[in-house]
Amino acid sequence: MSEFELDGTTLVKYNGPGGDVVLPSGLTEIGDCAFQGCAGLTSLVVPDSVTRIDDSAFEGCENLLSLVIPDSVTWIGSYAFRNCGKLTVHAAPGSYAHYVAGVLNVPLSDQQPATSKPQSTPAVPDMSAAIEAVKGLKELLDLGAISQEEFDTKKKQLLEL
Repeated sequence: MSEFELDGTTLVKYNGPGGDVVLPSGLTEIGDCAFQGCAGLTSLVVPDSVTRIDDSAFEGCENLLSLVIPDSVTWIGSYAFRNCGKLTVHAAPGSYAHYVAGVLNVPLSDQQPATSKPQSTPAVPDMSAAIEAVKGLKELLDLGAISQEEFDTKKKQLLEL
């Protein structure tokens, strides 16, 4: 099982052990409840490619101490930081994340922690060609040119499931 469960460029679920986590570059969204209840998570760096943090994304991460959120984030959902009593958000003044953390009375730091900028981050694989191929297969399925079983088999091969 992968540490990061993805749906395209959305992080659906974090399955790792926690500790200090750096999300892969190329992600655009942290999905609903993606880290919910991850007691082992202590720090997280969100890449500049992320624009959304959805509802309850970090709810119940009771040992999360540091969350670095870039200026690119323009949406933070309801209860994203609920029951994260030890959390300090690191965000630039004037950013959406800085505003939301202030409104929610989450401790803020304008400075990023010394360990927050990794040398490199793993990239999310580009699945656009595979997705386009699956769309083409779906059209063939809808036209009756291939069976549901053929569609499912090819889809799994293309998406490496």
